[in-house]
Amino acid sequence: MKRLVYLLLMAMIAGHLLFLTSDPDQRVDVHTRGAFTDEGLYSAQARNFVNSGSFGFTDNSTLVRGPLFGVLQIPFFAVAGTSRVVARLITLVAVMLALWLLAAKPRWRWFALLLAIIAFTHFRVFQFSHYAMAEMVSIAAVAVSFLFLHAYFINKKKKNLTLAALMIFVAYGLKIQFAYLAALLPVVVALFGLGKWLKKKISFKTFVSNTAIITGFTLAFALLYFVIWYQPNQAYYDAVMAEQTGGVFEVWERLNLTIHFNYDYYILDAPNIPLLIFFGVALLLWILSAFGGAFKIKNHLIILFGFIWTLGELHKLGMLYLPQRYLLGLYVAAGFFAAAVVYQFIEKGRIIKIIVLSAAVLALLFNGWFNLEAYNRRSWQLQAANDYLQNFDWNNRVVAGAWAPSIAWGTAARTMPVWAGITDPGFLQEDNLPAMIVMEADQADSELFYDRNNFDLQAHTDSMKTFDVWKYKLELRWISPIK
Repeated sequence: MKRLVYLLLMAMIAGHLLFLTSDPDQRVDVHTRGAFTDEGLYSAQARNFVNSGSFGFTDNSTLVRGPLFGVLQIPFFAVAGTSRVVARLITLVAVMLALWLLAAKPRWRWFALLLAIIAFTHFRVFQFSHYAMAEMVSIAAVAVSFLFLHAYFINKKKKNLTLAALMIFVAYGLKIQFAYLAALLPVVVALFGLGKWLKKKISFKTFVSNTAIITGFTLAFALLYFVIWYQPNQAYYDAVMAEQTGGVFEVWERLNLTIHFNYDYYILDAPNIPLLIFFGVALLLWILSAFGGAFKIKNHLIILFGFIWTLGELHKLGMLYLPQRYLLGLYVAAGFFAAAVVYQFIEKGRIIKIIVLSAAVLALLFNGWFNLEAYNRRSWQLQAANDYLQNFDWNNRVVAGAWAPSIAWGTAARTMPVWAGITDPGFLQEDNLPAMIVMEADQADSELFYDRNNFDLQAHTDSMKTFDVWKYKLELRWISPIK
């Protein structure tokens, strides 16, 4: 069994390595620029810091929303260089480490095997697991938090509750959009303890104490975030969050229409079929387990953790703007719940074991087909633009634009994304111009930032190089003052 799980994890790592140098997949998120721009954006300020010693805090919105992700990247960039491969390996190692930690516990090996197959070979989860973005690292932290939570109920050491709460703090410290997960552990511990108390397996005092302790640790870490990070940066933080979260949710009167559309369009999507089947079967089996008999299962903590995590992720179906990366938590949480229920039936008899493992193999083949198609679709269009910039000595000169961080990997250029409503137009002054502006031909990436600020791009363009990247025509404009 141990060899089987580790063999699968090694095969997954080998599969990820095949994608490390290519562009993001063109179908993983067809309605947004997705990883094409965001891989660069997430790492831009860490790279600026390594290259120049300064973050350029207000140059980009990603650091203020996820300070721990930049902190995580800096030592690796300082040692191994500011390449996209290095950045991607950080994400990949975090994800695979979380799975390995689960697999290293004998009691969770079957669970880890099923979780890896159901959730982590899922087309979009698999692809984002090797992108230089924060989402999958946050999700990995949530999975590890369960291990510490479970350890507390085994050995009663409060340090494990502290570490569980710390991992949730890490999850939203990497990306603040995961802040809702702060409620996960208190709710799980409260419901788990309530069930134990009602069955007279623990005292009311123990039930209240456990809930109070985990809630206290959770609030302490949240307060730490508030005092150390939010308050000192409140003005810029609030401006960024207002700009990027405004209008995300539909008004209440039309919320049901948005949820219905997102469910039909995103959830009932072909790559989700194995996940939906496993989740539906697991939910039915969990309900039937209440009646005992052949359906009786024991490990309710892991099931409760997965179920509450899934419920917490469902709020995203009410979003008007719903990139696929926002749904990664839902995919993994649903897979976590499904694996938590189904793995317990493996030991209920040889026939059931064969059925479960056969279903897992079918899911693996199904998920593998989508990832094989992604392998055959690989492209290096963005890499071509990156190679072009690497021919020049940048020496901390500025490359501006939402695409700038993604085409400047591995260079000493200082990158500054540009968006209307967030970016200060002061950098367009004649004595402060960037060396290059990278933009889509129609300026859609910046929401017409240059036109809105009356900046004459043609007059300031010394020369221009164009690249076709996915469905976008990028203009790399060398900028000079008007003579």
